[in-house]
Amino acid sequence: MSPRTSVLLVAVALFLGAAVFFFERPGEDEVRPGMNRVFAGLSENPDRVSSISLTTGNGAKIRAEQRGGRWWMVEPVEAPARDDVLNSLAQALIRVESAAVIASPQDPSVYGLDEDASEVFFVIDGTRHRMRIGGRTPVGANTYVATEEGHEIFVVPSQRLVRFAQEDLYGLRDARVLAFDTPDVHRVTISGATSLSVVLERDASQWKIVSPIEAPANSTQVEGLLSTLSFLRAKTFLDRPDTGQVSDLEAPETEIVLEWGDSEQPRRSRLAIAPTAGGRDRLVRGDREALFYVEAERLFELPRVLDDFRRKELARFDPRDVAFYEAIFRPRSGGAITVGMERSSEGWEPMTPEAMAAGAPSRALSALANLQASEIVAEEAGPAEWAGLGLRPAAVTYRVYGAPGEDGRPRLLAEVDFGNRDSAQGIIARRAGDSRVYRVAAGLGRHIPLHYGAFLEEFRSREGETAPPTP
Repeated sequence: MSPRTSVLLVAVALFLGAAVFFFERPGEDEVRPGMNRVFAGLSENPDRVSSISLTTGNGAKIRAEQRGGRWWMVEPVEAPARDDVLNSLAQALIRVESAAVIASPQDPSVYGLDEDASEVFFVIDGTRHRMRIGGRTPVGANTYVATEEGHEIFVVPSQRLVRFAQEDLYGLRDARVLAFDTPDVHRVTISGATSLSVVLERDASQWKIVSPIEAPANSTQVEGLLSTLSFLRAKTFLDRPDTGQVSDLEAPETEIVLEWGDSEQPRRSRLAIAPTAGGRDRLVRGDREALFYVEAERLFELPRVLDDFRRKELARFDPRDVAFYEAIFRPRSGGAITVGMERSSEGWEPMTPEAMAAGAPSRALSALANLQASEIVAEEAGPAEWAGLGLRPAAVTYRVYGAPGEDGRPRLLAEVDFGNRDSAQGIIARRAGDSRVYRVAAGLGRHIPLHYGAFLEEFRSREGETAPPTP
């Protein structure tokens, strides 16, 4: 076949395809091909759309209105709507384009535009518009559309219309349980049915506890709480609660109030969590007194009591800054044995006759670098209490040093004492210069030796081994 013949056949095929696309229809209609705006002459700014009404894919008739820059559902329920989805729908409506126009259409039923056609209404700049969505074209991925503005029928690519049928009531509603701006929150109040109320305030970039005690707060814990709350979403909307559900929230298990924005006249978001009834979902009350069911597991780890927000930091340093460290073990038989390790260009080298096994120094420093206690055992303790807790003398003391400072002396990065240990409850610990006594998780013992026997059994270097002293 010659190239000329091939070109002619391709041209004929394209012509026939175009003819089928535009002219194979139910009847002999006058078709005007070309991209046409279905709603010509309207503003392209979706913010000027004040109302949208449609029937969702599951048959729900909904209406949403824009109020003060926010979208609200007004039918079939009064509730906040999703701004992003409604703004996108508004933009899709005012910019919908057709691939062709039937200038002299037949009866609307021919195109599926009779009384069973789905309809979308919207108001822009105070004027109401209607778009009727009919049947599919016999050939091609197009749908017939009509408006109230004229008699013509628009042939619109179906992909531009599919979302109007696919949206459902849940997808259009704002599923956020609380709506607030996380960086602007400056006060958090947490009340529990069986615990003291905790009040936290942001001071510059740090959080502090102002009630029931005054103390620095664990900022990471507070920010984690705010993050969890900001992403809390409804699994089910409870628009018509029964009396039992309402009574469950009259005395909530936990209530959290966030204050944000202007500190003089703050905005508030409030979360109430009903007592647990078992199951995968938990009843809560969020903003605007709305009731929701949320996944219970999202609430399990929420910090709620004072101890959750206390700063329980025992050590914090960058392992890369460590020049050397010492572990001073005090066996029950008496005396003290120091194991010192120093960083060199070739790795870790012993400073003392006893040494850590290869890999143990890096593992120990990683465990100590951001050591957080699980709880505060005592707010203040003295020598007598320390002795009873195994801290006087301590079973082991870790001192971590950085490079020398301007005065030529090594900088002390951390000093922590470890005392009594319990495989279930954890290990007693104390930070140098701190009168409080803490407890850390028992699992710490997998990474650092917490008594001399553990050092000998699991962490001691075996190079050039000699008989160790009896613990």
